[in-house]
Amino acid sequence: MNRFIGYIQVACCCLLLCASCVRDGMDEDCNSYVRFVYDYNLEYIDLFHKQATKMNLYVFDEKGVFVTELEERGCVKTLAQPLLYFT
Repeated sequence: MNRFIGYIQVACCCLLLCASCVRDGMDEDCNSYVRFVYDYNLEYIDLFHKQATKMNLYVFDEKGVFVTELEERGCVKTLAQPLLYFT
């Protein structure tokens, strides 16, 4: 019985040591999300998803240099909890 408990203890220690080897990916660049709100209208509600058919997003780096342009047509992708808000 003591030998079995010893094996269990060694297995638990190995699992705890391996937990530090898990790569969480926090050191890599992650995707950013942008949410557009169009409430500058007579109804004062967000009508972006109903009225926008095309969207261009211009991306600049921290020095103000143009990096890329992203374009979406037709449907607008919605997010549950976006990270950035632009109005």
